[in-house]
Amino acid sequence: MLERVFKATASEDLKGFIGWLPMLATDDSAAASRQGAQFRDPRVTEAWDGNRDIGLLFARRLGLEGIAWDVYLVYGRGARWEGSEPPMPSFWMHQLRARTGADPKLWLDPSRLTSEVLTLIEKRE
Repeated sequence: MLERVFKATASEDLKGFIGWLPMLATDDSAAASRQGAQFRDPRVTEAWDGNRDIGLLFARRLGLEGIAWDVYLVYGRGARWEGSEPPMPSFWMHQLRARTGADPKLWLDPSRLTSEVLTLIEKRE
C-alpha cells in the first residue's frame, strides 16, 4: 500500500514510517526485514516493535480495542508529537475487524488513501 502512495508523488514533503509488529505466528524481525526490502524509499523509515508498544499507543489514540495494526495514519505537515500521546491523524484507514471498534467506513480503499495523502501534500499551512 505504501509503495502505491509513495509512487504517486516525488514530493519530499511526503514522509512515511512503518512500524512492524508481531501479530501473526510467522512475524519476527527477520520477516519484517524481508517484507521491508520489497519496497525502499528514502522518505520512509522502518522500525521493529517486538513488544507491540506502538500498536497499543495508537489503539488508545484511535479509540480501538486491542492493537492498532494494518492502519494507515495520515498527518498534515503541521502535526507534532508532543508529550506521551501521538497526535490524532488528519485522516486514517484500516484493515481491522469490526470487533476492534474501527469505523467500517474507513476500511482501506487504496485510491481514497492516495487521494487524501496527495491533497494534504498540496495543502499549504
